Amino acid sequence: MKKIIPIMLVAFIILFALKVNSVGVSSEYFAENPLVMSPGEIKDIQITLQNMVGSEDVTLKGSITQGQDIGTITDSNNIYLIPFGQKDVKVNVQVSIPIDAQIGSSKDIIVSFLSVTTGDTTGTIRMGMGIDKLIPIKIQLKEQTKIKSPTQNYYGLIWGIIIIVALLIAFLLLRKKQPKKSRK
Repeated sequence: MKKIIPIMLVAFIILFALKVNSVGVSSEYFAENPLVMSPGEIKDIQITLQNMVGSEDVTLKGSITQGQDIGTITDSNNIYLIPFGQKDVKVNVQVSIPIDAQIGSSKDIIVSFLSVTTGDTTGTIRMGMGIDKLIPIKIQLKEQTKIKSPTQNYYGLIWGIIIIVALLIAFLLLRKKQPKKSRK
């Protein structure tokens, strides 16, 4: 018991001495909502970085660590400064599915972000962090939008006119059948 207390004390001091930084990464694509693409299709998507916890700005270097054959970061610089309180730093990724990709197959892209140390680091111990974002891709043929022929567009208009004419005729016939009230 006497040995545990000093160990716990040292652990708490180390934990409280470290500054807490937390960076988040998000995308509209995840396991339950994969990116659906067809063979030969190219699509630009975005990943969002945020820095909402802590008190310091964070600098991250982005790279594709899995799926380099189908994904590339298209930003001119892959170093991202995320100021404290910022929740909308965009990372642009282009996904390109080969024309010979098998329908029904799945592919994954992993975009990794590693912290970049800036400033003077002499005499200090710095902890780096890394975060990955998985973008699952499902390859399937997309349903093509049905284009209506010009005659299909007029069917609704024709039926609307027929209904209006029928109602007008019914109104006139009913009005004609009503006896005129005599004036006294």
